[in-house]
Amino acid sequence: MRLARRLSVAVAVVGALLALPAAASAQEATITGKIVDSTGGVLPGVTVTALHEATGTQFVGVTDTLGVYRIPVRIGDFRITAELPGFATITRTGVTLLVGQTATLDLQMAPSTVQESVTVTGEAPLVDMKNSAVGGNLDAKQLSEIPLSGRNWVDLVMLAPGSRANEVGTNGTGGPVARTGRSGGVQGTYNLTMDGQQVTQTVAGTFTNPNFSRESIAEFQVITNRFDAAQGRSAGIIVNAVTKSGTNIPVGTFSGYFRNSKWGAQDFIRHQILPYSDQQIVGTYGGPIKKDRMHIFGHWEFEREPRDIAFTTPYPAFNQDLVNTRTEHKSGARFDADLGGQRRLMVSTNWWRQLLPNRFDLNSSTDHPSAATHELAKMVRVGAQLTQASSRTVNIIVAGVFRQYDNETSYIGNEQVGKIQFNNGLSIGPGLSDVGRTPFRWNPTTYNVRDDFSFSFTAQGHHDVKTGGEYLYNTITDMSWCNYCRGWLDARGGPVPSNIQSLFPVWNDPSTWLLNSIPGSVIVRYRKAIGSPEMHETKHMPAAWFQDDWTIGSKLTVNAGVRYDLEVGAFAENLGLEIKPFLPPNRHADKNNIAPRLGFAYTLGSNTVVRGGFGKFYAQMFARDSFYTHALMQTIIPEITYDGRPDFVTNPFNGPAPTYDQLKARLCSVTGNAPGCIRPDLTRIDSPYMDIPYSYQTSIGIQRQLSSTMAVTADYVQTNLKNTEIQRNVNLTYNPATGVNYPFTDLTRRAFPDWGLVNVVRFSKDGYQNDRGLQTAVTKRFSQNWEMQATYTLATLKDAEPNPVSATIDPATGYVRYDSLPFATARDLGGWYTYSVADQRHRATLNGVWQLPHRFQLSGLYFYGSGMRFATAFSADVRNLGTSGDNLFNRTTGQIEQRNNFVGKPLHRVDMRLLRNFRLANHASFDGIVEVFNLFNHVNYGNYVTTIGAANFGAPVAQDNVAYKPRQLQLGFRATF
Repeated sequence: MRLARRLSVAVAVVGALLALPAAASAQEATITGKIVDSTGGVLPGVTVTALHEATGTQFVGVTDTLGVYRIPVRIGDFRITAELPGFATITRTGVTLLVGQTATLDLQMAPSTVQESVTVTGEAPLVDMKNSAVGGNLDAKQLSEIPLSGRNWVDLVMLAPGSRANEVGTNGTGGPVARTGRSGGVQGTYNLTMDGQQVTQTVAGTFTNPNFSRESIAEFQVITNRFDAAQGRSAGIIVNAVTKSGTNIPVGTFSGYFRNSKWGAQDFIRHQILPYSDQQIVGTYGGPIKKDRMHIFGHWEFEREPRDIAFTTPYPAFNQDLVNTRTEHKSGARFDADLGGQRRLMVSTNWWRQLLPNRFDLNSSTDHPSAATHELAKMVRVGAQLTQASSRTVNIIVAGVFRQYDNETSYIGNEQVGKIQFNNGLSIGPGLSDVGRTPFRWNPTTYNVRDDFSFSFTAQGHHDVKTGGEYLYNTITDMSWCNYCRGWLDARGGPVPSNIQSLFPVWNDPSTWLLNSIPGSVIVRYRKAIGSPEMHETKHMPAAWFQDDWTIGSKLTVNAGVRYDLEVGAFAENLGLEIKPFLPPNRHADKNNIAPRLGFAYTLGSNTVVRGGFGKFYAQMFARDSFYTHALMQTIIPEITYDGRPDFVTNPFNGPAPTYDQLKARLCSVTGNAPGCIRPDLTRIDSPYMDIPYSYQTSIGIQRQLSSTMAVTADYVQTNLKNTEIQRNVNLTYNPATGVNYPFTDLTRRAFPDWGLVNVVRFSKDGYQNDRGLQTAVTKRFSQNWEMQATYTLATLKDAEPNPVSATIDPATGYVRYDSLPFATARDLGGWYTYSVADQRHRATLNGVWQLPHRFQLSGLYFYGSGMRFATAFSADVRNLGTSGDNLFNRTTGQIEQRNNFVGKPLHRVDMRLLRNFRLANHASFDGIVEVFNLFNHVNYGNYVTTIGAANFGAPVAQDNVAYKPRQLQLGFRATF
C-alpha cells in the first residue's frame, strides 16, 4: 500500500473524529476510592486531581454524596491530590496504574483552618477490590527487560496468569490462545485490541497476523475469563495492549540485536548446527511538542533473518534444506494532545511488511519440499480517540482502520501441477494438503467506530455504569481463493510406491516428475476447481452493551452487564446465492446473540477479595466460513474417479479441461445421470443451520495482598464452548446392522447420487468443548531492586466428536435437513467425548528482573508444560468416507484406535539476559546485552508424526518457532539519548 494512501486514510479518520462533538478517549485504567474525615464521616464535593507525572496531564473527579470518586486515567505514575475547603489538602505519590487496572485509593482528610497540605507515599493496591474478571498484567519493565527470542511481545502473553499457550504462531501466524499455535486455536477464542481498536486477523487461523514492534507497546493486559460487557467478539481470552507515548522529557533510543548459528547448539532433529542468523535494528523517539500539552512518539524496526528449513522425511532424496531470507519492517507513531477542558486527543498508527519465504504450514517430517510457499504480507493500522470528561461522566469515541494484504505463491511455477496426496501423510505440491490453496491473495480491511459512555450515581449504593455501541465493517475487495484450482490427486488407495523418490527427481522442477508412472493401484480420484476464484466479501458487525458495577456497602461490588453482538455475512448468508438442495438463498443471520454477565467482588478486610461469576461470550467468525462457501457458489469441482487410463494423472479429463459452462451442462443433476455425467464435489460448504459459537465462562477465586509489594491469586475457571465446528461428508448412508457407512464409492448408496463429496460444516449444539482449570499466580512488583511473577495452572480440556447424521430432502422446503440416526454407529464415526487435542495437565511459568550492583541487571524466564495431546489417525480413507475423517479404524486388526491418544514430551525452557548499563554524557547511556535462550538446551518438540502406520510414527517434526529451538545466543546493544 502506497504511503500516500495510508496518510489519506489517517487524515480522513482524524478529520472525522475532530468533526464530532465533545467525545472521549478510551480509558486505560481507573482510580476510585472513598474519602472520609477524621471521624469516618464521608466527604462529598472533594475535588480529586490525578496528575500523570510523565506528561503533566491532569485528570479530575469529584466525590459524590457517599464520598466516592472515580477517575478514568492513562497508565503510568500518578500524584493524587484531594482538596476541600476547611480541610488540609492531602497528596499521595508513588501510585502506578497498569492497563485495565481499577485501583482503590481511600483517603482521610483532617479539618484545618489554615492552608496546609499533607503528603503521603503509597503504591496502588495489587488486588482489585471492584472487579471480578480473571486475568493479569505485564508491565513496562517486563515488556522491555524480559528476554525474548525474536522479540515478539505477544510471546509474553504465555507468562500471564491463566494463559494456555505453549507458543505464539510462527512469525505472527495464529494466536497465543492455541496451545500448539499451529491452527490459531478454536476460532473466535482470541481477540487483540490496540489502543481500544480491534486488530485481530480473522480471515483464518493459519494465516498471518501482523506483528507490532515490541518497542511500540507500553504494556498489556490479558483477561482469560469473564471480561465485562464492554468487550466481546471472543469466546476465550482478550488481550488489551496500549502503545507507548511521548513524555515531557525527550528520549530517543537506537538498538541492535544479533543471533548466529555459530553461537548456538545443534538442531534437535538433524543433530547438526543448521545455518541461521538474525539481525534486528530498532530506533525510537518520544518527547514533547508543547510541554504538558502535546507529545509525540515514533518507532522504526527492521529485521533480516536468513534461515534453513530442514526436511526429515523417510525418503532421503526429498530431504532438502530450503535456505532463504525473511525480512520484516515495522514502524509507527503516536500523537497525544491535551485540548483543555478535560478534552484529550490521541492518534496512533502502525505499519508492517513481511516477506516470508518457506511459509511453514507443512510437516517437514512427512511433506515434500514442494509444499513450501512464499508469502508477502502487509498491514497498516490507524486509530484515533478523543476524550471529554466531567466529574460524573466520560464519553468515549474510538475510530480506526485496520487493513491487511497477503499474497501467497508457490515455488513451482507450473500451475497445472497441483497437490498429490499419498498415504502416511506424504503430500507433494504447493499449499495445504486438503485444498492446495496456492496461489492465494486477500486484502481484508476493517473500519470501526465505537462510542462508550460511562457515568456514576448513587442509589442503594454507588453505581459505575458503562454503556455504548460499536460498529465494524469488514470488507475484502481483492480476494483470490485457490480452492483446488491447481488440481488435487488422491493417491491413497494403497501403500506409498516403493520407487516414490525416483518419480520426483528434482523437487522444484515438475517437468522432471514422472507423474504417469504413479502406480494405478494407489490412484483413487482427481479434483480440480473450474470457474472463477475471485471474490468480494463483506461483513457487518454491530454491538451494544450495558455494564453496571454496583458497590453495595463497603465490602460488596456486583458486576452486572449484558452485551449484544450481530455478525451479518459470517456464513455467506448475505450473498443471495444458493447451492440446491444444500444451501438456500437469502438465509438469515444468527441474530439472538444476547450475552448476560454477572460477577461479584467481596472484600475480606483491607487486603483480601473473593471474586467470581458467570457469563456468556460470543465469538467472531473467521472469514473462511464465508469464502469457502462463496467459492463453491461460483466454481464446480468435478469428482473424476480413476478410470485405469495410463495418462490419467496428466490428463484426468481425457482431453482439454472443460469450461465452467461445459461442466454445468454435464452435471448428473442436469443430464438425469446420463453415462459420463459429472458429479461435483462440495469440499467445504456451510450448513443452512449455523449459529455463532459461544462459551459459558465461570470462575470463583481469591486475591490476597501479602505485603505492599506482593500478592497471590487462585481461581477455579471453567469455559464451556458451544457450537464448535463439525465437518462431515453428508453424502453417505449407514448400515443399521453394522453401524458403519456404506462405501462412498458405491453410487447407489449415496444419499445424493447426483453429487460427489458433500463436506458440510456445521456450528451447532452437537459440537462442544470443556476447559476446566485451577490457575494461580504470585506477583511481586518492583521494589528493593527486583520483581517477580510466577504462575501455575492445573487443567483438563475435553471435547465431543458428535455422531454422524442422516441427510434427507425436507419436502416442505425442498432443501436438505439433518436428523440423528435412529441406531448406534461405530465409535470411530462419532459419539466420543474425551480428552481433546492440546489437552495439557500442568503448566508453570516464572519471570523476573533483578537490578544488580555496578549497574548490572539480570532478567529471565522459565517455562514448563507437561505433555500435550495430539490427534492420531491413519492417512488412508479406512472407512471409505470420501474424505479424511478421523480414520481410526484399523483394517488389519479390526480394532478402533483411541482418539487423541498421543502425548508429547514435557517442555522446559530457561531464557536469561545479562545487561550492563554505561552512563554517558548529558543523560545518555549505553546498554550492552547478552541473552541466552533455552539456556540448558533442553530438547523441546512442538509437533510429531502422528500418522498411524507411518515408518517414522512418533518422530518429532521440525518447528519453525523459537519455543522449540536449541540453545541460541543473542548479543545486543541499546543506546539511550
